[in-house]
Amino acid sequence: MSAGPSAVELRAVSVRYGDHVAVDRADLVAPAGVITALVGPSGSGKSSLLFAVNRLHDLDRSVTVTGDLRLGALDLAKAPGDALRTRIGLVFQRPAPFPMSILENVTFALRAHGAPRSELPGRAEHALRRAALWDEVQDRLTRPAASLSGGQQQRLCLARALALEPEALLLDEPCSALDPRSTALIEDTLLGLRGSTTVLLVTHNLAQARRVASRCVCLWPAPGGGRVTDAGPIDRVFEAPATRELADYFRGATG
Repeated sequence: MSAGPSAVELRAVSVRYGDHVAVDRADLVAPAGVITALVGPSGSGKSSLLFAVNRLHDLDRSVTVTGDLRLGALDLAKAPGDALRTRIGLVFQRPAPFPMSILENVTFALRAHGAPRSELPGRAEHALRRAALWDEVQDRLTRPAASLSGGQQQRLCLARALALEPEALLLDEPCSALDPRSTALIEDTLLGLRGSTTVLLVTHNLAQARRVASRCVCLWPAPGGGRVTDAGPIDRVFEAPATRELADYFRGATG
């Protein structure tokens, strides 16, 4: 169980896919307990940077990540993978429930990391309530997760990520395929995490970024790799962006 949120800090982080540079020397700070939106046009490296935090690139030997990545005092490049994934949760763009029951999905990580069997029902209920799903599934927890709607499946994945009470939660366009109601429920969940979990949210939905985030980091594509071109309180970034390209992007003229 997490002792509390920790900041995510990246210094001079680059991500390469073979000879292609996706992210070039990015600096990023996601303060502890704060929702930080990561925005920018397609191809600017947002997802690549997010996956570098959770070390998903370890699975592909063609990918190289350099620079300093930290969760609080933890050096993410040196942390054991299992320890890292108890402290950082991740939700993908498309719902990805495991081929098992609703309850087994939520308790999967808890069981894998040795949580006492007696604690599993209560912790599963707590996670499902945080994800605004408990009332809809409490009477069918043994049914396959695939029986849920797309929006429910994404909230199930969110509950699964929250079950270990991570210090940081990473979300890669979690609402892009969802209806407005499901989107609103997930946004409400994220707002409820403020102060207790560090959230880094990749989104193309600029209105969503303004609704839920306190801070914003902007990436912009470039021939040498995506670069951070602005960062700060979200109202300042949107109202007085650092570059003309960003100003055009925010008013819908580009991107």
